[in-house]
Amino acid sequence: MLNLTGCSLDFGRKNYLTEKRNNINLEIIKNFSKAISKDPNNSIFYLERGRAKSEYGDFKGAIKDFNEALRLVRSTAKGTRTANIYVELGITYQLLEQHKNAINFFSEAINIDSKLTTAFSSITRCCAFKMLYVVASDSETISYFFKFRADK
Repeated sequence: MLNLTGCSLDFGRKNYLTEKRNNINLEIIKNFSKAISKDPNNSIFYLERGRAKSEYGDFKGAIKDFNEALRLVRSTAKGTRTANIYVELGITYQLLEQHKNAINFFSEAINIDSKLTTAFSSITRCCAFKMLYVVASDSETISYFFKFRADK
């Protein structure tokens, strides 16, 4: 019989996977920072660096990058790319528990691209998570959401 007493799947470190994910995100942030220094007008670089910052927990830095991506994409393209940036902003505000802001960004994404399922699933999760708060503080947005879904 194999004795596994004392064995640890995380190699003796409690937060092994978190540390590994954080190291990966730091590397992504570093690489996209280099890319931005070479091409500061590329909205995708800001979007991807913002995603990595959000995953890492640097929400303020993520919001700054998403806003820069949004500024750049508004001058060059419209549609799904812009909507995706709004979704990322919504997710970041949701992680900050700023649900009213999150719902506003998800709604903006839906207005731009009504077929963007990530926006619908994100706004649904956000509303379900804080339904009483949302209904009490922003009934106009939530009623708009349900009306919008019923019309489609």
